[in-house]
Amino acid sequence: MADASTRTVERALLLLGTVCDRGVVSLADAARDATLSASTALRLLRTLESTGFVRKDDDGYRPGMRIVQLGAQALSHESLVSLAGAALDR
Repeated sequence: MADASTRTVERALLLLGTVCDRGVVSLADAARDATLSASTALRLLRTLESTGFVRKDDDGYRPGMRIVQLGAQALSHESLVSLAGAALDR
C-alpha cells in the first residue's frame, strides 16, 4: 500500500485528470469521478487552485494556466510528425 503522501499525490492527479478530461467540472462530479469524499476533493482542488493547476469560476473547476504551460512545454519537446505518426500512417 502506498504511503499517505503518495496516496495524496495520486488523488490530486486523479482530480486534475478529471478536470482536464471534462474541461469544466463541479465539486460533486469531480469527487464522484475520483471516488473521493467531497471534503477531500475540495481540499485537493483548493491546493491545485492555489498552485495554478486548476481555476474555479461560476461553472466549476477548469484547467488552470499552469497545466496549460506544462502541456505546451511537453509538446515543445516533441516533434509534431512523430506525435501524429500513427494517424498519418493510417
